[in-house]
This record gives sequence, C-alpha cells and structure tokens, in this order.
Amino acid sequence: MVRVAAAFALYTAGVHLFAGQKRVVAPMEQASFSAFARSTLFVVWHITSFLLLTIAAVLAWFGDAIDPVLRLVLAAQAGFAALLFLARGQQAHGGGFPLPQWILLGPLALAIAVPRFAAPVVLLALAVVHVAWVFGVAWPSPSTRVAPTFVIGWPESSRLPSPPATLTVAATLVGMAAVTLHGPRWAALAIAAVLGLRGVYGPFERWIRPSIVKTPYRLLSAAFYSPLCLFLAALIVARA
Repeated sequence: MVRVAAAFALYTAGVHLFAGQKRVVAPMEQASFSAFARSTLFVVWHITSFLLLTIAAVLAWFGDAIDPVLRLVLAAQAGFAALLFLARGQQAHGGGFPLPQWILLGPLALAIAVPRFAAPVVLLALAVVHVAWVFGVAWPSPSTRVAPTFVIGWPESSRLPSPPATLTVAATLVGMAAVTLHGPRWAALAIAAVLGLRGVYGPFERWIRPSIVKTPYRLLSAAFYSPLCLFLAALIVARA
C-alpha cells in the first residue's frame, strides 16, 4: 500500500513541476516585485519539488518495510504542506479551492501515516463536507454563490443540489467507508471500481460536458478530483 502512496506522491510532484511552472513560476518571474524576492520564491518552489520527489522515491524504495519514524517524518512533511495551503487559502481567499494543493497532499499524508485507513478517512471527510453543505456552509468554496462552479461545474447562478440529494451522497460515502473497513472483499472491490471509473472519466469530462470549460471545476476535476478517486480506488484494491 505504501507504494500506492509513492505513485501518488510522484503524481503530486508532477502537478507541482509542470502545472505549477505555467501557473505559478512563469507569472512570478514577470512580477513587479524585487529580483531578490522573485529569486527566493523560485528557489523555495523547487525545494518543494525536490521534497515531493524525495517522498516518492523513499516510499517506492522501502515500500511497506519503511521505518516507522521515517514514515512519520514523510507524512508530517506532506501533512504540514497541506495545512499551509488550507490556512493560506482560507486567509487570502476565504476558502480552500483557490489553493487546492491540499486535496492531494492531505490524503497523501494519511496514506503514508496510516495506509490501511486512508481511504475510509477521506471518504468520511467527504461525507462531512456534504452534510455541511446542507446546512449552508460553503467551504471549501469561498461562498455559496460560487460553490456550484467549484464542486459541480455549474454556473454561478445555480444552486447546489437539494438537501435530500446531498444527504444521499453523504450517506453513500459513509457506507462506502464502512464497507472498505469491514465489508466483504467483493463489495470493497466494487467500490474501488466505481471510484476508478470516476477517476478515468475526469480527463474526458470537458468533451462530455462542454459547459464546464469556463468554470474552475474543469481544472479541479481533471487535476485533483479524478486523480484522488484513482488513488482511493488503488488504496482500496491494495487493502482488499
């Protein structure tokens, strides 16, 4: 299961290196602040690249035989980075989606620290978020007005799905978490198949639903939601 986390760490490093180069590093190089500040940010950016690649390499090398202390150190690195992105996104933008790196780093930290329980914990966390939406909490979107554009790909004028529909999804996620923990092997593999299909669907969604192209959901789905679903599916299969 640790090598599943290694593959996900490598994917996270790839997102950081390639998507980040276009969306963060290139605009930063053209920014108006001092050359010293630009150079410092550039160096820090690629220190992070090295750390992510190191996490992937160490996990792949040692696998399930990894030393417990080293495991906790690597998990702490990923977890602290996830918390930083969450805190800064909340402070600067009022939500977690404008800095979505935590969507990858948080589950990665869990999968390193407690690989057997990472998938059920993530599924339960998603259920809690769905219940919060029923009570009018927009998080991790900046506001309820823009929430549909981040989580579904609907226009800003839309509303989130009805409370009964949202609670049904939350209950389904809780059931999926329970099955992955204590259910029969065939049921866990069926859940993995559903998550895997959602993961495969993501990169093609823009052609199936052209309306999402101008929404933040398009990038979030392709680069974050879908890979997370594939990661959870792989963890469930490895556990089963």
